[in-house]
Amino acid sequence: MSRRRELQARIAGLSEISAILGAMKGLALVELRRVGELIDAQRESVQEIGTALADVLQFHRAALRLPEPPYVEVCCVVGAERGFCGDFNARISQAAVAHLADAAAEHIILVGDKLADGWPAAAQATTRVRAPSVADEVPAVLTGLLAAINALAAGHADRSLRLVVLHHGADGIQSRQLLPLPEPPPLPSIPVFPPRLYLQPADCLAALTDHYLYALLHALLYESLLEENRRRLEHMDLARHRLDEQLVALQRRENQERQEEIIEEIEVILLTAS
Repeated sequence: MSRRRELQARIAGLSEISAILGAMKGLALVELRRVGELIDAQRESVQEIGTALADVLQFHRAALRLPEPPYVEVCCVVGAERGFCGDFNARISQAAVAHLADAAAEHIILVGDKLADGWPAAAQATTRVRAPSVADEVPAVLTGLLAAINALAAGHADRSLRLVVLHHGADGIQSRQLLPLPEPPPLPSIPVFPPRLYLQPADCLAALTDHYLYALLHALLYESLLEENRRRLEHMDLARHRLDEQLVALQRRENQERQEEIIEEIEVILLTAS
């Protein structure tokens, strides 16, 4: 009887864990849909601001003083704040260490406390920023990230920043240079008119750069959070599948124990009757 009770207790415990995983999966699915809706609008915003930036760079280059090397090399690595998403942080950490081996950065910004806690001791991180757990936390996280970038820029007023961001995306781990701004595409062969500016070209470029950096970092954080929730769903599906297998095996053993107890009871009754 004691063995069957132990099996029943374990079955009850695993069933409770399975129910919790189901609730967590539902929350992750809701968050995945929310982030998916937000990221589309953010990508459109990045595209519109990028087009305006390209117009200013193409038609007013002579009036602009663009940043030149040497740059302050800054690498920003975006990880996950919550767990239960597999090797999400481990993979981005390995990719970042490999990237830093080829292009040594003077400053490293780690987005995510779990990522920073597991960061290799050999790769010294200078700044830690909390990563978003849900979509509602992205603006606050972005404010802290921009504050860290601005602090680095203020500390190196004699040089411009070269900012590279490593993050998870739909196609795997991606590396993207945000600063200096990418070169605009060549002008088309057909005649085009330059944009009419109500600011000096340098002031307009500075304001557009701030908006572009804000919008693009916003989109990259959403993209990383989207992939994190996808990994979390996959991880939960695998965990629930294994739990279901264990529950079936335990229920089979519990049934066998019950059958043996019934046989023992019948034997006792027959012995007593004889």
